[in-house]
Amino acid sequence: MVIKYNEIEKIWSAPESEVGEKWNSCSLGEAILTKLHEDNPERVLEVFYDMGIQLTVGDILRQTITVAQNFQRLGLRKGDTVLLYSVSNEKVTPIVFACYTIGAPINFFETKLEGGDISTIIQQVDPAIIIFEEKYRSRLFKALESINLQNLKHVLSLGSEAPSVDEVLFAACGAIESFQIPTIENPMTHPATLMLTSGTTGLPKIILHSHSFMIRGIFSWWQLKSSDRVFCFSPLRWISQVSMMLNPVFYECQRFYTSQDPSGPLGKHIIETCKITHFFTTPAMYSAILKASENSSSSLSSMKRALVGGEVVTDALLDDMLRLMPKCRPLHSYGMTEFAGLVASDEGIDRKKCANGMALRNGFMAKFIDENNKPLGPNKMGRLCMKRTSLPYLKYLKNDKANRESFLEGGWLNTGDYGFMDSMNMLHIVMRYKDLVRSEGNIIIPSEVEKKLESHPSVSLAVLAGHPNPNKPNDEIATVFVVLKNGSISTNIQNDLQEFMKTNCTKEEVKAVRHFKVVSNMPLTSCGKIDRNALQIMASKACK
Repeated sequence: MVIKYNEIEKIWSAPESEVGEKWNSCSLGEAILTKLHEDNPERVLEVFYDMGIQLTVGDILRQTITVAQNFQRLGLRKGDTVLLYSVSNEKVTPIVFACYTIGAPINFFETKLEGGDISTIIQQVDPAIIIFEEKYRSRLFKALESINLQNLKHVLSLGSEAPSVDEVLFAACGAIESFQIPTIENPMTHPATLMLTSGTTGLPKIILHSHSFMIRGIFSWWQLKSSDRVFCFSPLRWISQVSMMLNPVFYECQRFYTSQDPSGPLGKHIIETCKITHFFTTPAMYSAILKASENSSSSLSSMKRALVGGEVVTDALLDDMLRLMPKCRPLHSYGMTEFAGLVASDEGIDRKKCANGMALRNGFMAKFIDENNKPLGPNKMGRLCMKRTSLPYLKYLKNDKANRESFLEGGWLNTGDYGFMDSMNMLHIVMRYKDLVRSEGNIIIPSEVEKKLESHPSVSLAVLAGHPNPNKPNDEIATVFVVLKNGSISTNIQNDLQEFMKTNCTKEEVKAVRHFKVVSNMPLTSCGKIDRNALQIMASKACK
């Protein structure tokens, strides 16, 4: 694939892909049912690791149509929204597929929200039906007491309490052979999902994705074979988990999933016992999995592709992945919920020639802008803006402020990421723009310092967190949090690392970093990314 650069407009673009073109005029539900009808009904499509439950193609097809029929019986109409307040479980996929089939946008709710934030998001979503997991009952109903939802018709439990989805949605309702898929007049503009952003800078925003946008997203991840087994540690409300739900339908492979919180030992065990071939998670979680595997007789030899995303991948992590996953090709990726999948990856790139460089995926355009929104050329650091070449973006739901701030003229999305495009047209993501440290007039890039510190023989993981300088208003300093390698001793580690930085880092970086703190583990967000906000708060409090 050739990435083109328009030198006048300073825009990089990748050609559209022919993969998935046959579904261009289809709704997502129509595409799903077509593929399921064509597939072997006895083939195992999904395995719920927690319970050992297996669902075949035939199971998913029958349940999807049954749930769709019951949705219609309950009065759910095309365009009505269904809110799913749950983590992954064996009942979710048919419910999601049924929503896509009848044209009812589905919202994957953030189960980590608390208090008034729950009410605020539910009110913005304005669901016609809410489906919830029993462990969230009290939290949900307390939130519903404080708001008035005009369109709410039903609230259904995923457990045994009435009214339950088993008795209302999964009960037989007419012959499935006679089911007619409702027509979605324009799949490019009809919403299929209401995804939530990470919420790291405030309350999550609600992203509208059309049916066409979701279908393109499926084919942006990886090419899979029928023998492949995919697994993802993301929570249900993240686009990566939704994409993994769709992958087995279109690539005829198997999906494994769990409702348990991610951890290194759990990831190691699932890879081993389920013979996972394709796994997507964050660098921090891969690091934890490799750490759990280091001094054991474990075998991660089933792995073919380790897709790494969410944060910058260090050479030290890649070296460990190649050592402990000998048959695996680590793939550094960059994606966004806003684009329903991957935007770039280093598939087919020689990392020795282009360290940390990634190629745009098919159908994407990119440009970098400076502080004044002026476009930048190759090798110039700036803020990344992206857009799809042939699909309209439906923007954020009921959020004029976010739409004004995030979208530039011409439909460009300001991603909030900082980096550059090199002279070989390779994308380099350096950092989240908000996580840059501005110290005494200098911009300190945390990932650059972290990469250097992780080459220290005692350091397994390093994270730099910027925070206000208590002695100088409008200025920042930094604390580095480190996880030591097994067997390393933390005595005098601060002095060791300070001396190490003097010979391996810039003068500006050395001056900005004032403190080092050894931790056993880094705090993680709900999707397994390092929680830099939590570290910034910890560092700031320690300096007061």
